[in-house]
Amino acid sequence: MRVQPVTRFESSRERALELFADQGFGQVSLRQLASHMGVSTGTLYTHVAGKEELLFEALEEHYEQLLILVGRCARPGPTIQPTQRLSRMVGMAYRQCPSRFLLACRERHCLRPGHRTRIDSLRRRIADGLRTSLVGDEVDELAGEILLNLIEHLPVWLAGQGLPAGEQTSMIETLLQGCLQGLRHQPQQ
Repeated sequence: MRVQPVTRFESSRERALELFADQGFGQVSLRQLASHMGVSTGTLYTHVAGKEELLFEALEEHYEQLLILVGRCARPGPTIQPTQRLSRMVGMAYRQCPSRFLLACRERHCLRPGHRTRIDSLRRRIADGLRTSLVGDEVDELAGEILLNLIEHLPVWLAGQGLPAGEQTSMIETLLQGCLQGLRHQPQQ
């Protein structure tokens, strides 16, 4: 089987996301985006319909990856607790693609309604997975949303505090465990 070579567009896509994260999605023009990626505006249009589609594809991949992580954490492990596993995986995912976490926190509202609906659907699936695998079905659905928001925002916030990667992961674990403990002891409404 022959492996397809990576195109210039594919190899520079993460740079485009970093530009969005750095300057803000609404502040980046298509011309500026193409220049930053090292492609022409025409080449950019052969790969995506516009910058919003590029943002949507990145966020969709981000949330699909989080959904996979939550699924892996739900499986029983011999030595590591689900919260530890999730914290480590979230920390590693953040270190690989910090701009995606930042864009998910800040720029999700820039998507068109159809794209936002797809992202919201993925977020609901992740929240449900978090609630059932980490807290239990007996708690309110809001518990999953709370956990998802922590997973989305904690890596971004902790990176801004200048903590080394290992301390960030440890802090994510500590805060998630504290949240989980509180959610498990919440009375049903």
